[in-house]
Amino acid sequence: MADILATLKHECSPSSHLSLTIVHILESRRINLAHQLATITSTHNVPVTQNTAVPTDDAGLLANLFARNQQCEPKSLEKLHRLAGITLFIPNNPNEASISQDGKADEFLGIRFETMQEGTTPRRTRLRAGKFELPHYVILRKSIDEDAEYVLHRHTIPSFIPLEGLCEEFLGHGVQGLQQFALTLHRHLILLSSRTAVVSRLKSLPGVQEVKADEAVRLVEVVTSKWTAKIVLLDNGERCVVLDHNNKRLKDVEKQLLGDSSVEAGFVERFSRVL
Repeated sequence: MADILATLKHECSPSSHLSLTIVHILESRRINLAHQLATITSTHNVPVTQNTAVPTDDAGLLANLFARNQQCEPKSLEKLHRLAGITLFIPNNPNEASISQDGKADEFLGIRFETMQEGTTPRRTRLRAGKFELPHYVILRKSIDEDAEYVLHRHTIPSFIPLEGLCEEFLGHGVQGLQQFALTLHRHLILLSSRTAVVSRLKSLPGVQEVKADEAVRLVEVVTSKWTAKIVLLDNGERCVVLDHNNKRLKDVEKQLLGDSSVEAGFVERFSRVL
């Protein structure tokens, strides 16, 4: 944020009163949010020095947060880290005494991938309570090659996600490759979670009689009393064909379902309007 503000200041002309005003507003909001973040109350008792000034620079804020985190209970930190969706752990080795071909004990690394779905809206609040879905796991093992890179050992990833291709693409490139592997795989799981949420919301719409989807939740068929929509859920949009019960294509309904790119409305919202 500090770099962005510095760039704005450099690019704005002194005569541009509006631009400078925007910069000052952004600075004020950043400091205000930083203060709220650094002084946010916890469900656990964390000692705070009342006379300590709250830092306004990014480096000071990070140092402040790290210091507070060190005083929190490990369970609280684990919940905080789960929000990122990717956590590393050392798995229990059922064959702890086993020796690999290079004469050393097997070394494993576990990666837990988590996604969230929107839950119900609690009363007297505008916030939607999210919930974690069942996590997916990938267990990597150190190879016996000279480069000692990680290789795939066990996993719970669905078969339609190209896990082996991601391993071949990223796992042979050190720590940076491991990071890209985790981020790319997590994106696949997030997209799967989003498609699953779309299907769940379609099932709850009044007027929808039946919703069917394939294993990857890519091909979806929605049956109503007037027509049937065959939908392809892509990563960057949707495609659909709508047929009435006489197998006549309804292009006007298709146009309404696909919507106008200038209107920010989700697919389920557009679907409910057509119904």
